[in-house]
Amino acid sequence: MDSNLSEEELFGIDIVRKACKAPLMSIADNCGQDGCVVVEEVAKHSDIAWGYNGLTDSFTDLIKAGVLDPCLLYTSDAADDSL
Repeated sequence: MDSNLSEEELFGIDIVRKACKAPLMSIADNCGQDGCVVVEEVAKHSDIAWGYNGLTDSFTDLIKAGVLDPCLLYTSDAADDSL
């Protein structure tokens, strides 16, 4: 972590990290898995597409598995911008 960051900035970073973990923990918990263990397993990988597939109860590349569709996310976001 950058030592030049203020206490408030570090606090903000911690909030964002927790907010990013929460959906994954919920998905894992709802699938009967330990959310903390799943979050740690996903965090071990540097590939941003790597994650937990609750439907198959496996860790995989979520784009290749069809769980995430970057094109769909982009077009959905673009449609929201026009409102």
